[in-house]
Amino acid sequence: MDDRPSLLQLLIQAADQARGRAEAAFDDAGLSLPRAGVLRALSSGPASMGDLADSLHCGRSNMTSMVDRLERDGWVVREPDPEDRRISLVRITQEGRDVLARAIQVMDEFDARLQDALGQDADAVIVRLRAAVDDDPIQSGPE
Repeated sequence: MDDRPSLLQLLIQAADQARGRAEAAFDDAGLSLPRAGVLRALSSGPASMGDLADSLHCGRSNMTSMVDRLERDGWVVREPDPEDRRISLVRITQEGRDVLARAIQVMDEFDARLQDALGQDADAVIVRLRAAVDDDPIQSGPE
């Protein structure tokens, strides 16, 4: 019996490691990956809570909690929608833009490390990995 980890195990371990390192770096900036995603989504303009939740594939109650924390930190504000006062729009503040800029710098540095490790074919490797996962070999079984 072969004691080496499977490719699936190695991929999951690499993803867990990458997430852990990214979260640690974001934590230094006072952010989490999901909160950075909200700020990034808002960088192109205000959005309703529902639109944010939908675009980030997040539950609405979870989005409300994240926006509450971002608002407490002064990184976003809620404003009434001028076209429909029943809806609140969430807008990123300048302080939120500054935090997002630091987060993007962290992501860019991390991306550069990955690019160096994977070489010029990094994008192609990721595309092939995603295609392999999308084919769902676990569900379909061996052919």
